[in-house]
Amino acid sequence: MFLTAFIRRTISIQRSVPIKHSFYSTGTSSRDAFILEQQAEKEHAGKTANLWRKISILYVLADLSLFIVFSICIPALLLSGANALQLYLKHHDHLSHVLEERENDPTPEYPYLDQNIRNKKFFWGKQDICMFSVILT
Repeated sequence: MFLTAFIRRTISIQRSVPIKHSFYSTGTSSRDAFILEQQAEKEHAGKTANLWRKISILYVLADLSLFIVFSICIPALLLSGANALQLYLKHHDHLSHVLEERENDPTPEYPYLDQNIRNKKFFWGKQDICMFSVILT
């Protein structure tokens, strides 16, 4: 009994699913265009992967001699590392110089600037309320 009810339900569901017919279409279907686009992407991905495999150090190590690695790659890494170290040391020296200038600065600190000391009343009449709180209320 359960099996027959299940079969009837699945058959009725399958019958009720609409089937799309395109009797009047004159061009190629969108499915064909999608497949062509997917194949073009696969070809492009394959070419790009091949290019990067050739560029990588593994290709250099596998196909070319170690002479190229030691004469091009490692010196380039050493030069770029030396440049980065030089820039870091210059930056560190500049920061230490700036900190020394701030320590010897004769201008005093004003710790009471955040106390909102006012010598005149606001023109709207309330001493402790700023104009923005008056507008918003």
